[in-house]
Amino acid sequence: MQDDVETICQTACDAIRRRRVARLTYDPSTVPRLIEAHALGVSAGGELFLFAWQHLGSSSSGAHAGWKTFLIRRIRSLSLDENAKFPGPRPDYRAGWHGLAEILCEISE
Repeated sequence: MQDDVETICQTACDAIRRRRVARLTYDPSTVPRLIEAHALGVSAGGELFLFAWQHLGSSSSGAHAGWKTFLIRRIRSLSLDENAKFPGPRPDYRAGWHGLAEILCEISE
């Protein structure tokens, strides 16, 4: 079953605020990905995106770890790992460089 957009956005903001590692599945893959969510927002074209550091999982780019931008409507499920917390923004993260026109939630120092 696919999570609805509102639930995914709420979970993403919770992950950002509480600095919890999250597990997501991203269409069309069924392989889970582990991420540190850093920003959720709306693009200039009106699409919702999640910007995150991916630790583990599949990727169409072939790079399994690194910065990823996830289109919210393609996220099938998103859940928090209550036992896995990350310390804060990655050292190379810069607020605003994800190119989102409107920020709904974003990690801070």
